[in-house]
Amino acid sequence: MKKILLLALVIAGLQISAQILNPGFEFVTANKPNNYNTTFYNYNSYQIRDTSASHTGSHAAYIRGLSAASYSVQGAVLGVFSTTGLPSSLQGWYKCNIVAGDSLVFNPYVYQTTTNGQYAIAYTYTTGTTNVFKQFTAPFNYTTFPITNADTVFVSIYLSGQGVDGQGVHIPQTGTWAIIDDLQMGPDIATGINENKVVDAIENVYPQPSSNMAFMIYNLTETSVCELKLLDITGKEVKTIFNDDKQTPGKYKAEIPVYDISQGVYIAQLKVNGEIRTAKIIKE
Repeated sequence: MKKILLLALVIAGLQISAQILNPGFEFVTANKPNNYNTTFYNYNSYQIRDTSASHTGSHAAYIRGLSAASYSVQGAVLGVFSTTGLPSSLQGWYKCNIVAGDSLVFNPYVYQTTTNGQYAIAYTYTTGTTNVFKQFTAPFNYTTFPITNADTVFVSIYLSGQGVDGQGVHIPQTGTWAIIDDLQMGPDIATGINENKVVDAIENVYPQPSSNMAFMIYNLTETSVCELKLLDITGKEVKTIFNDDKQTPGKYKAEIPVYDISQGVYIAQLKVNGEIRTAKIIKE
């Protein structure tokens, strides 16, 4: 739906063992948050600047849109960081003013560069304005992109709009802006998701969003011991749907009650003989 403007700034040797990406954007040089893209090609204006209107600490990243200036103003918080394992999501805090027709997009990637550049993506966005900091979670899609490990995280957060310039870039309008702070990776999930091919796929989780009951459709290729849990965005267990359930090969439809939980984003974790698949559930 939105064309991604890929701008990379590689930060050599930067580790995120604590899962924090430049915490609070506390590292700033010349009014520009360090470790993130602040210029593009030959344009003099920079897309990201420091603001004291932070969620925590004294610094945050401010991005804006100016419809007449094309490339130089498509806001983008971008960085390349090293990681290990499979982080469940990119999380952070934002507040924004979104002009009608524009959106704030959270679209990070995790890469396995040592194995033919395999990757998994996350994608979520908002078209709503909020004057109070709000938390976002963009879960990585390991069901569609079943990688077994990741060594690189490409952080991509940008503004997009309905207007398109001569290069095909979707341009946000003047007056659209966002403040981004406290970016971090969600907790790692277990590896080995495509080693045994016991779970062919989670075909679907619906409806999205759900208010009363969500349903997960999945396939098994052999008799397996299965477990299905609902987790919050921090990885904390909210409820167990079933545990140690022996299931024969075939297609299944699992019921996940959500009527008694708070609004927000959750992770449905299906474990089959120790092999894990995850899917997002949005509770409205």
